[in-house]
Amino acid sequence: MPEDQPQAQTYFERRQEGIQEQHSFKFLRQNGSALWTLISGTPLFDQDGTYQGAVGLLTDITPLINAQEALKQSELQLSGILNSSLDGIMAFRSIRNDQNQIIDFEWTLSNPTACQSVNKQPHGLIGQRLLEVLPGNHTDGLFDLYVQVVETGKPIQRQFHYQHDGMDTWFENIAVPLGDGFAVTFRDISVVKQSEHALQKANSALEVNLRDLRQRNDEMLMLSETSDFLQACRTIDEACAVISTLVQPLFPNCSGSFHITCALRNRVEAVARWGDCLHSLEDFQPHDCWALRRGRWHSITPERKGLRCNHITAAPSDLTTLCIPMIAQGETLGMFHLSTEHPEGLPLPKQQLARTVAEQVGLAIANLNLRETLQNQSIRDGLTGLFNRRYLEEALHTEIARAQRHHYSTAVVMVDVDHFKSFNDKHGHDAGDAVLRAIAQVLKDSARGSDIACRYGGEELTLVLPETSLIAALAKAEEIRGVIHQISMTYGGQTLENLTASFGVAIFPDHGTIGSEVIQAADAALYRAKAAGRNRVIAAEDKHVLGDNTFSQR
Repeated sequence: MPEDQPQAQTYFERRQEGIQEQHSFKFLRQNGSALWTLISGTPLFDQDGTYQGAVGLLTDITPLINAQEALKQSELQLSGILNSSLDGIMAFRSIRNDQNQIIDFEWTLSNPTACQSVNKQPHGLIGQRLLEVLPGNHTDGLFDLYVQVVETGKPIQRQFHYQHDGMDTWFENIAVPLGDGFAVTFRDISVVKQSEHALQKANSALEVNLRDLRQRNDEMLMLSETSDFLQACRTIDEACAVISTLVQPLFPNCSGSFHITCALRNRVEAVARWGDCLHSLEDFQPHDCWALRRGRWHSITPERKGLRCNHITAAPSDLTTLCIPMIAQGETLGMFHLSTEHPEGLPLPKQQLARTVAEQVGLAIANLNLRETLQNQSIRDGLTGLFNRRYLEEALHTEIARAQRHHYSTAVVMVDVDHFKSFNDKHGHDAGDAVLRAIAQVLKDSARGSDIACRYGGEELTLVLPETSLIAALAKAEEIRGVIHQISMTYGGQTLENLTASFGVAIFPDHGTIGSEVIQAADAALYRAKAAGRNRVIAAEDKHVLGDNTFSQR
Protein backbone atom coordinates (compact mmCIF):
# COMPACT_ATOMS: atom_id res chain seq x y z
CA MET A 1 0.00 0.00 0.00
CA PRO A 2 1.38 3.47 -0.88
CA GLU A 3 1.53 4.64 2.72
CA ASP A 4 3.47 1.52 3.70
CA GLN A 5 6.10 1.77 0.91
CA PRO A 6 8.63 3.70 3.08
CA GLN A 7 8.48 0.87 5.64
CA ALA A 8 8.93 -1.68 2.84
CA GLN A 9 12.02 0.21 1.66
CA THR A 10 13.41 0.04 5.19
CA TYR A 11 12.83 -3.72 5.33
CA PHE A 12 14.54 -4.08 1.92
CA GLU A 13 17.59 -2.13 3.08
CA ARG A 14 17.84 -4.29 6.19
CA ARG A 15 17.98 -7.41 3.94
CA GLN A 16 20.82 -5.88 1.95
CA GLU A 17 22.63 -5.40 5.21
CA GLY A 18 22.31 -9.12 5.82
CA ILE A 19 19.67 -8.90 8.53
CA GLN A 20 17.40 -11.93 8.69
CA GLU A 21 14.10 -11.31 10.52
CA GLN A 22 10.41 -12.06 10.70
CA HIS A 23 7.71 -9.37 10.71
CA SER A 24 4.11 -8.73 9.71
CA PHE A 25 3.29 -6.56 6.74
CA LYS A 26 0.23 -5.33 4.96
CA PHE A 27 -0.25 -5.64 1.21
CA LEU A 28 -2.95 -4.44 -1.14
CA ARG A 29 -4.60 -6.98 -3.42
CA GLN A 30 -5.58 -6.05 -6.95
CA ASN A 31 -9.24 -6.06 -5.92
CA GLY A 32 -8.46 -3.40 -3.29
CA SER A 33 -8.71 -5.63 -0.23
CA ALA A 34 -6.02 -5.80 2.45
CA LEU A 35 -3.71 -8.81 2.79
CA TRP A 36 -1.92 -9.22 6.10
CA THR A 37 1.13 -11.50 5.93
CA LEU A 38 3.79 -12.84 8.23
CA ILE A 39 7.12 -12.50 6.34
CA SER A 40 10.23 -14.54 7.18
CA GLY A 41 12.98 -12.86 5.12
CA THR A 42 16.48 -14.37 4.47
CA PRO A 43 19.07 -12.38 2.41
CA LEU A 44 21.13 -14.19 -0.34
CA PHE A 45 24.82 -13.39 -1.01
CA ASP A 46 27.28 -14.85 -3.53
CA GLN A 47 30.67 -16.21 -2.55
CA ASP A 48 32.14 -12.76 -2.77
CA GLY A 49 29.59 -11.54 -0.24
CA THR A 50 27.68 -9.52 -2.76
CA TYR A 51 23.96 -9.20 -2.04
CA GLN A 52 21.99 -11.11 -4.62
CA GLY A 53 18.47 -10.84 -3.24
CA ALA A 54 16.36 -12.45 -0.59
CA VAL A 55 14.13 -15.43 -0.02
CA GLY A 56 10.87 -14.58 1.73
CA LEU A 57 8.20 -16.89 3.17
CA LEU A 58 4.82 -15.15 3.21
CA THR A 59 2.06 -16.54 5.45
CA ASP A 60 -1.47 -15.11 5.09
CA ILE A 61 -2.54 -13.93 8.59
CA THR A 62 -5.43 -11.74 7.47
CA PRO A 63 -8.10 -13.84 9.31
CA LEU A 64 -6.02 -13.66 12.49
CA ILE A 65 -5.59 -9.88 12.24
CA ASN A 66 -9.31 -9.43 11.56
CA ALA A 67 -10.17 -11.61 14.52
CA GLN A 68 -7.81 -9.61 16.73
CA GLU A 69 -9.37 -6.33 15.56
CA ALA A 70 -12.87 -7.66 16.17
CA LEU A 71 -11.87 -8.90 19.62
CA LYS A 72 -10.30 -5.55 20.42
CA GLN A 73 -13.43 -3.74 19.25
CA SER A 74 -15.64 -6.03 21.31
CA GLU A 75 -13.46 -5.49 24.36
CA LEU A 76 -13.69 -1.71 23.89
CA GLN A 77 -17.46 -1.88 23.51
CA LEU A 78 -17.85 -4.13 26.54
CA SER A 79 -15.54 -1.91 28.57
CA GLY A 80 -17.54 1.15 27.52
CA ILE A 81 -20.81 -0.50 28.49
CA LEU A 82 -19.48 -1.67 31.84
CA ASN A 83 -17.85 1.65 32.69
CA SER A 84 -20.82 3.79 31.68
CA SER A 85 -23.60 1.59 33.06
CA LEU A 86 -25.68 3.14 35.84
CA ASP A 87 -26.32 -0.40 37.12
CA GLY A 88 -23.76 -2.31 39.09
CA ILE A 89 -22.43 -5.39 37.26
CA MET A 90 -20.37 -8.17 38.86
CA ALA A 91 -19.27 -11.63 37.80
CA PHE A 92 -18.14 -14.51 40.03
CA ARG A 93 -16.52 -17.92 39.66
CA SER A 94 -17.59 -20.80 41.93
CA ILE A 95 -15.18 -22.07 44.58
CA ARG A 96 -15.89 -25.70 45.47
CA ASN A 97 -14.65 -28.11 48.13
CA ASP A 98 -13.60 -31.72 47.70
CA GLN A 99 -17.26 -32.78 47.67
CA ASN A 100 -17.87 -30.40 44.73
CA GLN A 101 -19.98 -28.16 46.96
CA ILE A 102 -19.90 -24.40 46.40
CA ILE A 103 -18.39 -22.80 49.48
CA ASP A 104 -17.78 -19.30 48.11
CA PHE A 105 -17.47 -17.23 44.95
CA GLU A 106 -14.46 -15.42 43.54
CA TRP A 107 -14.79 -11.99 41.98
CA THR A 108 -13.85 -11.96 38.30
CA LEU A 109 -15.41 -8.64 37.25
CA SER A 110 -16.85 -5.51 38.86
CA ASN A 111 -17.71 -2.30 37.00
CA PRO A 112 -17.24 1.18 38.58
CA THR A 113 -20.91 1.48 39.62
CA ALA A 114 -20.72 -1.86 41.43
CA CYS A 115 -17.52 -0.85 43.22
CA GLN A 116 -19.08 2.43 44.28
CA SER A 117 -22.23 0.66 45.54
CA VAL A 118 -20.25 -1.61 47.88
CA ASN A 119 -17.72 1.10 48.81
CA LYS A 120 -14.76 -0.88 47.46
CA GLN A 121 -11.98 -0.29 44.93
CA PRO A 122 -11.64 -2.71 41.95
CA HIS A 123 -8.29 -3.97 43.21
CA GLY A 124 -9.98 -4.76 46.51
CA LEU A 125 -12.53 -7.02 44.78
CA ILE A 126 -11.08 -8.86 41.76
CA GLY A 127 -9.72 -12.20 42.90
CA GLN A 128 -11.27 -11.84 46.35
CA ARG A 129 -13.90 -14.10 47.87
CA LEU A 130 -17.48 -12.83 48.18
CA LEU A 131 -18.13 -13.96 51.77
CA GLU A 132 -14.82 -12.61 52.98
CA VAL A 133 -15.44 -9.12 51.57
CA LEU A 134 -19.22 -8.97 52.11
CA PRO A 135 -20.17 -11.52 54.80
CA GLY A 136 -23.65 -9.99 55.00
CA ASN A 137 -24.53 -11.94 51.84
CA HIS A 138 -24.57 -15.09 53.93
CA THR A 139 -26.62 -13.50 56.73
CA ASP A 140 -29.41 -12.33 54.43
CA GLY A 141 -29.54 -15.58 52.43
CA LEU A 142 -28.16 -13.98 49.26
CA PHE A 143 -25.33 -16.51 49.06
CA ASP A 144 -27.79 -19.44 49.05
CA LEU A 145 -29.71 -17.67 46.31
CA TYR A 146 -26.59 -17.36 44.14
CA VAL A 147 -25.74 -21.03 44.71
CA GLN A 148 -29.25 -21.85 43.52
CA VAL A 149 -28.68 -19.83 40.33
CA VAL A 150 -25.46 -21.71 39.55
CA GLU A 151 -26.82 -25.17 40.33
CA THR A 152 -30.22 -24.78 38.62
CA GLY A 153 -29.10 -22.59 35.73
CA LYS A 154 -32.17 -20.38 36.25
CA PRO A 155 -31.96 -16.61 36.75
CA ILE A 156 -33.45 -14.99 39.84
CA GLN A 157 -34.69 -11.45 40.40
CA ARG A 158 -35.40 -9.94 43.81
CA GLN A 159 -35.47 -6.78 45.94
CA PHE A 160 -33.82 -6.72 49.34
CA HIS A 161 -32.68 -4.37 52.09
CA TYR A 162 -28.95 -4.76 52.79
CA GLN A 163 -27.93 -3.53 56.25
CA HIS A 164 -24.48 -5.04 56.62
CA ASP A 165 -20.84 -4.25 55.91
CA GLY A 166 -21.29 -0.51 56.36
CA MET A 167 -24.25 -0.31 53.97
CA ASP A 168 -27.91 0.51 54.52
CA THR A 169 -29.38 0.30 51.04
CA TRP A 170 -32.30 -1.15 49.14
CA PHE A 171 -31.18 -3.11 46.04
CA GLU A 172 -32.90 -4.75 43.12
CA ASN A 173 -30.76 -7.38 41.40
CA ILE A 174 -30.92 -9.99 38.68
CA ALA A 175 -28.54 -12.98 38.97
CA VAL A 176 -27.95 -15.18 35.89
CA PRO A 177 -25.75 -18.27 35.49
CA LEU A 178 -22.35 -17.72 33.83
CA GLY A 179 -20.30 -20.90 33.33
CA ASP A 180 -19.46 -22.32 36.72
CA GLY A 181 -20.48 -19.10 38.37
CA PHE A 182 -22.90 -16.26 37.90
CA ALA A 183 -23.20 -12.62 36.89
CA VAL A 184 -25.37 -10.18 38.79
CA THR A 185 -26.78 -6.82 37.73
CA PHE A 186 -28.13 -4.59 40.48
CA ARG A 187 -29.22 -1.03 41.18
CA ASP A 188 -29.79 1.14 44.24
CA ILE A 189 -33.57 1.61 44.72
CA SER A 190 -33.39 3.31 48.12
CA VAL A 191 -34.97 6.50 46.76
CA VAL A 192 -37.82 4.47 45.25
CA LYS A 193 -38.37 2.62 48.52
CA GLN A 194 -38.27 5.88 50.46
CA SER A 195 -40.86 7.28 48.08
CA GLU A 196 -42.99 4.16 48.52
CA HIS A 197 -42.67 4.45 52.30
CA ALA A 198 -43.54 8.15 52.16
CA LEU A 199 -46.52 7.33 49.93
CA GLN A 200 -47.68 4.60 52.32
CA LYS A 201 -47.28 7.02 55.23
CA ALA A 202 -49.19 9.69 53.31
CA ASN A 203 -51.92 7.18 52.45
CA SER A 204 -52.17 6.15 56.08
CA ALA A 205 -52.39 9.78 57.13
CA LEU A 206 -54.97 10.35 54.40
CA GLU A 207 -57.04 7.43 55.67
CA VAL A 208 -56.90 8.88 59.18
CA ASN A 209 -57.83 12.31 57.87
CA LEU A 210 -60.65 10.85 55.80
CA ARG A 211 -61.90 8.96 58.82
CA ASP A 212 -61.73 12.15 60.88
CA LEU A 213 -63.39 14.06 58.06
CA ARG A 214 -66.21 11.53 57.86
CA GLN A 215 -66.62 11.76 61.61
CA ARG A 216 -66.66 15.58 61.45
CA ASN A 217 -69.15 15.40 58.59
CA ASP A 218 -71.38 13.02 60.55
CA GLU A 219 -71.11 15.31 63.54
CA MET A 220 -72.03 18.34 61.46
CA LEU A 221 -75.01 16.51 60.00
CA MET A 222 -76.16 15.49 63.47
CA LEU A 223 -75.47 18.99 64.73
CA SER A 224 -77.44 20.45 61.84
CA GLU A 225 -80.30 18.08 62.57
CA THR A 226 -80.18 19.05 66.25
CA SER A 227 -80.18 22.71 65.29
CA ASP A 228 -83.15 22.18 62.98
CA PHE A 229 -85.10 20.41 65.71
CA LEU A 230 -84.19 23.02 68.31
CA GLN A 231 -85.30 25.76 65.96
CA ALA A 232 -88.58 23.93 65.48
CA CYS A 233 -89.21 23.42 69.20
CA ARG A 234 -91.96 25.58 70.66
CA THR A 235 -91.24 25.00 74.35
CA ILE A 236 -88.22 24.31 76.54
CA ASP A 237 -89.67 20.87 77.38
CA GLU A 238 -89.63 19.98 73.68
CA ALA A 239 -86.07 21.25 73.45
CA CYS A 240 -85.00 19.03 76.38
CA ALA A 241 -86.44 15.95 74.67
CA VAL A 242 -84.53 16.85 71.50
CA ILE A 243 -81.32 17.33 73.48
CA SER A 244 -81.57 13.94 75.20
CA THR A 245 -82.16 12.13 71.91
CA LEU A 246 -79.89 13.92 69.41
CA VAL A 247 -76.94 15.23 71.43
CA GLN A 248 -76.03 11.99 73.22
CA PRO A 249 -74.71 10.17 70.05
CA LEU A 250 -72.31 13.06 69.40
CA PHE A 251 -70.32 12.15 72.52
CA PRO A 252 -69.80 8.37 72.79
CA ASN A 253 -68.14 7.08 75.96
CA CYS A 254 -69.45 10.18 77.76
CA SER A 255 -72.24 11.02 80.15
CA GLY A 256 -73.87 14.43 79.96
CA SER A 257 -76.45 16.85 81.25
CA PHE A 258 -77.96 20.21 80.40
CA HIS A 259 -78.75 22.60 83.24
CA ILE A 260 -81.01 25.64 82.99
CA THR A 261 -80.79 28.70 85.23
CA CYS A 262 -84.07 29.24 87.07
CA ALA A 263 -86.03 32.48 86.87
CA LEU A 264 -84.68 33.74 90.21
CA ARG A 265 -81.08 33.17 88.95
CA ASN A 266 -80.16 31.44 92.23
CA ARG A 267 -80.30 27.78 91.10
CA VAL A 268 -79.18 25.72 88.12
CA GLU A 269 -81.42 22.72 87.43
CA ALA A 270 -80.82 19.67 85.20
CA VAL A 271 -83.38 19.42 82.37
CA ALA A 272 -81.70 16.52 80.49
CA ARG A 273 -79.31 13.77 81.67
CA TRP A 274 -77.79 10.63 80.14
CA GLY A 275 -74.99 8.10 80.76
CA ASP A 276 -73.82 6.04 83.76
CA CYS A 277 -70.70 7.99 84.76
CA LEU A 278 -72.38 11.32 85.48
CA HIS A 279 -71.16 12.55 88.85
CA SER A 280 -72.79 16.00 88.87
CA LEU A 281 -75.57 17.17 91.16
CA GLU A 282 -78.91 17.65 89.41
CA ASP A 283 -79.38 21.15 90.79
CA PHE A 284 -76.94 23.47 92.49
CA GLN A 285 -76.11 27.11 92.91
CA PRO A 286 -74.36 28.89 90.00
CA HIS A 287 -71.28 29.64 92.12
CA ASP A 288 -70.70 25.88 92.54
CA CYS A 289 -69.51 25.71 88.90
CA TRP A 290 -66.26 27.36 87.79
CA ALA A 291 -67.57 27.69 84.23
CA LEU A 292 -70.62 29.66 85.37
CA ARG A 293 -68.48 31.80 87.67
CA ARG A 294 -65.94 32.65 84.97
CA GLY A 295 -68.28 32.75 81.98
CA ARG A 296 -66.09 30.36 79.97
CA TRP A 297 -65.69 26.62 79.56
CA HIS A 298 -63.86 24.69 82.27
CA SER A 299 -62.20 21.28 81.81
CA ILE A 300 -60.78 18.97 84.47
CA THR A 301 -58.55 15.94 83.83
CA PRO A 302 -57.14 13.37 86.30
CA GLU A 303 -54.02 15.58 86.49
CA ARG A 304 -56.03 18.69 87.53
CA LYS A 305 -58.29 17.29 90.23
CA GLY A 306 -57.86 20.31 92.50
CA LEU A 307 -59.88 22.53 90.17
CA ARG A 308 -63.03 20.39 90.13
CA CYS A 309 -66.36 22.17 90.44
CA ASN A 310 -68.31 21.80 93.70
CA HIS A 311 -71.25 20.20 91.90
CA ILE A 312 -69.00 17.19 91.03
CA THR A 313 -69.31 14.60 93.81
CA ALA A 314 -67.82 11.16 94.52
CA ALA A 315 -65.69 11.39 91.39
CA PRO A 316 -63.31 8.50 90.52
CA SER A 317 -59.63 9.34 90.05
CA ASP A 318 -59.71 8.88 86.27
CA LEU A 319 -62.71 11.13 85.66
CA THR A 320 -62.52 13.90 83.04
CA THR A 321 -65.18 16.62 83.10
CA LEU A 322 -66.15 19.55 80.90
CA CYS A 323 -68.50 22.39 81.88
CA ILE A 324 -69.58 24.93 79.25
CA PRO A 325 -71.79 27.92 80.08
CA MET A 326 -74.68 28.50 77.67
CA ILE A 327 -74.72 32.23 76.95
CA ALA A 328 -76.98 34.06 74.53
CA GLN A 329 -77.62 37.76 74.11
CA GLY A 330 -75.14 38.39 76.90
CA GLU A 331 -77.21 36.34 79.36
CA THR A 332 -76.09 33.07 81.00
CA LEU A 333 -78.95 30.65 80.44
CA GLY A 334 -77.44 27.49 81.90
CA MET A 335 -74.59 24.99 81.55
CA PHE A 336 -73.70 21.97 79.38
CA HIS A 337 -71.80 19.29 81.34
CA LEU A 338 -69.90 16.23 80.05
CA SER A 339 -67.93 13.61 81.98
CA THR A 340 -66.08 10.43 81.04
CA GLU A 341 -63.83 7.79 82.59
CA HIS A 342 -62.49 6.83 79.13
CA PRO A 343 -58.91 8.12 78.50
CA GLU A 344 -59.79 9.43 75.02
CA GLY A 345 -63.40 10.29 75.72
CA LEU A 346 -63.03 14.07 75.41
CA PRO A 347 -60.23 15.00 72.97
CA LEU A 348 -59.90 18.60 71.85
CA PRO A 349 -62.15 18.19 68.73
CA LYS A 350 -64.92 16.82 70.95
CA GLN A 351 -64.49 19.71 73.37
CA GLN A 352 -64.81 22.16 70.48
CA LEU A 353 -67.91 20.30 69.30
CA ALA A 354 -69.34 20.53 72.83
CA ARG A 355 -68.83 24.30 72.75
CA THR A 356 -70.74 24.48 69.48
CA VAL A 357 -73.54 22.35 70.94
CA ALA A 358 -73.69 24.54 74.03
CA GLU A 359 -73.89 27.63 71.84
CA GLN A 360 -76.67 26.15 69.72
CA VAL A 361 -78.64 24.93 72.70
CA GLY A 362 -78.14 28.25 74.45
CA LEU A 363 -79.38 30.09 71.38
CA ALA A 364 -82.34 27.72 71.11
CA ILE A 365 -83.26 28.36 74.73
CA ALA A 366 -82.84 32.09 74.20
CA ASN A 367 -85.08 31.89 71.18
CA LEU A 368 -87.67 29.95 73.13
CA ASN A 369 -87.57 32.53 75.89
CA LEU A 370 -87.91 35.25 73.32
CA ARG A 371 -90.81 33.42 71.74
CA GLU A 372 -92.57 33.23 75.07
CA THR A 373 -91.97 36.95 75.60
CA LEU A 374 -93.48 37.75 72.24
CA GLN A 375 -96.29 35.25 72.40
CA ASN A 376 -98.95 37.96 72.63
CA GLN A 377 -97.51 39.89 69.72
CA SER A 378 -98.04 39.23 66.10
CA ILE A 379 -94.68 38.39 64.53
CA ARG A 380 -95.91 37.07 61.19
CA ASP A 381 -97.10 38.90 58.15
CA GLY A 382 -100.65 37.78 57.40
CA LEU A 383 -100.27 37.76 53.61
CA THR A 384 -96.92 36.07 53.08
CA GLY A 385 -96.43 34.13 56.31
CA LEU A 386 -93.01 35.78 56.69
CA PHE A 387 -91.92 37.54 59.87
CA ASN A 388 -93.06 41.13 60.11
CA ARG A 389 -90.94 44.24 60.38
CA ARG A 390 -91.13 44.38 64.16
CA TYR A 391 -89.77 40.84 64.42
CA LEU A 392 -87.05 41.69 61.90
CA GLU A 393 -85.78 44.61 63.97
CA GLU A 394 -85.66 42.59 67.20
CA ALA A 395 -84.18 39.47 65.63
CA LEU A 396 -81.58 41.47 63.70
CA HIS A 397 -80.55 43.22 66.90
CA THR A 398 -80.08 39.81 68.53
CA GLU A 399 -78.12 38.40 65.63
CA ILE A 400 -75.84 41.42 65.40
CA ALA A 401 -75.13 41.24 69.15
CA ARG A 402 -74.25 37.59 68.73
CA ALA A 403 -72.13 38.31 65.65
CA GLN A 404 -70.29 41.07 67.51
CA ARG A 405 -69.59 38.77 70.43
CA HIS A 406 -68.25 35.95 68.27
CA HIS A 407 -66.57 38.15 65.63
CA TYR A 408 -68.33 37.02 62.48
CA SER A 409 -70.46 38.76 59.86
CA THR A 410 -74.24 38.77 59.45
CA ALA A 411 -75.78 39.58 56.08
CA VAL A 412 -79.00 41.47 55.26
CA VAL A 413 -80.60 41.01 51.83
CA MET A 414 -83.29 43.46 50.72
CA VAL A 415 -85.59 42.17 47.95
CA ASP A 416 -87.98 44.27 45.87
CA VAL A 417 -90.34 42.93 43.18
CA ASP A 418 -89.63 44.71 39.90
CA HIS A 419 -92.45 46.76 38.32
CA PHE A 420 -94.84 45.63 41.05
CA LYS A 421 -97.09 48.70 40.76
CA SER A 422 -97.49 48.20 37.01
CA PHE A 423 -98.20 44.53 37.65
CA ASN A 424 -100.91 45.41 40.15
CA ASP A 425 -102.44 47.94 37.77
CA LYS A 426 -102.49 45.40 34.97
CA HIS A 427 -103.59 42.24 36.79
CA GLY A 428 -105.18 43.52 39.99
CA HIS A 429 -104.19 43.50 43.62
CA ASP A 430 -105.22 39.90 44.14
CA ALA A 431 -102.73 38.78 41.51
CA GLY A 432 -100.13 40.99 43.15
CA ASP A 433 -100.81 39.31 46.48
CA ALA A 434 -100.37 35.90 44.84
CA VAL A 435 -97.02 37.04 43.44
CA LEU A 436 -95.86 38.20 46.88
CA ARG A 437 -96.86 34.86 48.39
CA ALA A 438 -94.98 32.97 45.67
CA ILE A 439 -91.81 35.01 46.16
CA ALA A 440 -92.15 34.71 49.93
CA GLN A 441 -92.27 30.93 49.53
CA VAL A 442 -89.02 31.08 47.55
CA LEU A 443 -87.38 32.90 50.47
CA LYS A 444 -88.75 30.35 52.94
CA ASP A 445 -87.50 27.44 50.87
CA SER A 446 -84.04 28.93 50.46
CA ALA A 447 -83.60 29.98 54.09
CA ARG A 448 -81.60 27.91 56.54
CA GLY A 449 -82.91 27.18 60.00
CA SER A 450 -81.02 30.17 61.39
CA ASP A 451 -81.97 32.55 58.56
CA ILE A 452 -84.77 35.11 59.01
CA ALA A 453 -87.12 35.91 56.11
CA CYS A 454 -89.35 38.97 56.60
CA ARG A 455 -91.78 41.22 54.79
CA TYR A 456 -90.27 44.66 55.27
CA GLY A 457 -93.20 46.53 53.75
CA GLY A 458 -95.24 46.57 50.56
CA GLU A 459 -93.44 44.54 47.89
CA GLU A 460 -90.12 44.77 49.76
CA LEU A 461 -88.85 41.63 51.52
CA THR A 462 -85.81 41.09 53.75
CA LEU A 463 -83.58 38.09 54.39
CA VAL A 464 -81.17 38.02 57.38
CA LEU A 465 -78.32 35.51 57.03
CA PRO A 466 -76.35 34.96 60.28
CA GLU A 467 -72.73 33.83 60.07
CA THR A 468 -72.58 34.66 56.35
CA SER A 469 -69.87 36.51 54.44
CA LEU A 470 -70.59 39.08 51.73
CA ILE A 471 -69.59 36.69 48.95
CA ALA A 472 -71.82 33.92 50.34
CA ALA A 473 -74.71 36.37 50.75
CA LEU A 474 -74.30 37.59 47.15
CA ALA A 475 -74.32 33.99 45.95
CA LYS A 476 -77.45 33.23 48.01
CA ALA A 477 -79.19 36.34 46.64
CA GLU A 478 -78.24 35.42 43.09
CA GLU A 479 -79.61 31.92 43.64
CA ILE A 480 -82.94 33.35 44.85
CA ARG A 481 -83.00 35.85 41.99
CA GLY A 482 -82.65 33.02 39.49
CA VAL A 483 -85.43 30.99 41.12
CA ILE A 484 -87.79 33.98 41.08
CA HIS A 485 -87.01 34.61 37.44
CA GLN A 486 -88.09 31.04 36.66
CA ILE A 487 -91.48 31.29 38.42
CA SER A 488 -94.37 30.62 36.05
CA MET A 489 -97.79 31.57 37.42
CA THR A 490 -101.36 31.61 36.23
CA TYR A 491 -103.99 33.66 37.98
CA GLY A 492 -107.61 34.13 36.98
CA GLY A 493 -107.02 32.17 33.82
CA GLN A 494 -104.17 34.47 32.80
CA THR A 495 -100.52 33.52 32.49
CA LEU A 496 -98.45 36.04 34.40
CA GLU A 497 -95.22 37.29 32.87
CA ASN A 498 -91.82 36.11 34.13
CA LEU A 499 -91.23 37.71 37.50
CA THR A 500 -88.02 39.48 38.40
CA ALA A 501 -86.70 41.09 41.55
CA SER A 502 -83.85 43.38 42.50
CA PHE A 503 -81.57 42.72 45.46
CA GLY A 504 -79.42 44.82 47.77
CA VAL A 505 -76.94 43.10 50.10
CA ALA A 506 -75.10 44.49 53.13
CA ILE A 507 -73.27 42.86 56.02
CA PHE A 508 -72.45 43.63 59.63
CA PRO A 509 -69.98 45.07 60.51
CA ASP A 510 -68.69 46.25 57.09
CA HIS A 511 -71.77 48.30 56.22
CA GLY A 512 -73.08 49.21 59.66
CA THR A 513 -72.60 48.52 63.34
CA ILE A 514 -76.30 48.37 64.22
CA GLY A 515 -79.25 46.75 62.50
CA SER A 516 -80.79 49.94 61.11
CA GLU A 517 -77.51 50.95 59.49
CA VAL A 518 -77.11 47.57 57.83
CA ILE A 519 -80.72 47.67 56.56
CA GLN A 520 -80.22 51.21 55.21
CA ALA A 521 -77.05 50.11 53.42
CA ALA A 522 -78.85 47.10 51.89
CA ASP A 523 -81.81 49.32 50.92
CA ALA A 524 -79.50 51.81 49.22
CA ALA A 525 -77.85 48.96 47.30
CA LEU A 526 -81.33 47.77 46.29
CA TYR A 527 -82.14 51.14 44.75
CA ARG A 528 -78.85 51.10 42.86
CA ALA A 529 -79.82 47.67 41.52
CA LYS A 530 -83.11 49.10 40.26
CA ALA A 531 -81.36 52.10 38.74
CA ALA A 532 -78.89 49.77 37.02
CA GLY A 533 -81.70 47.99 35.17
CA ARG A 534 -83.36 45.76 37.78
CA ASN A 535 -83.23 41.94 38.02
CA ARG A 536 -79.78 42.00 39.61
CA VAL A 537 -77.90 41.82 42.89
CA ILE A 538 -75.77 44.71 44.18
CA ALA A 539 -73.69 44.89 47.35
CA ALA A 540 -73.53 47.92 49.58
CA GLU A 541 -70.70 50.48 49.34
CA ASP A 542 -68.15 48.49 47.34
CA LYS A 543 -70.81 48.05 44.67
CA HIS A 544 -70.36 44.41 43.73
CA VAL A 545 -72.85 43.67 40.98
CA LEU A 546 -74.16 40.18 40.39
CA GLY A 547 -77.05 39.75 37.95
CA ASP A 548 -78.03 37.86 34.87
CA ASN A 549 -75.36 35.27 35.79
CA THR A 550 -72.57 37.92 35.67
CA PHE A 551 -70.43 39.52 38.36
CA SER A 552 -68.65 42.84 38.02
CA GLN A 553 -67.10 45.44 40.28
CA ARG A 554 -66.65 49.15 39.75
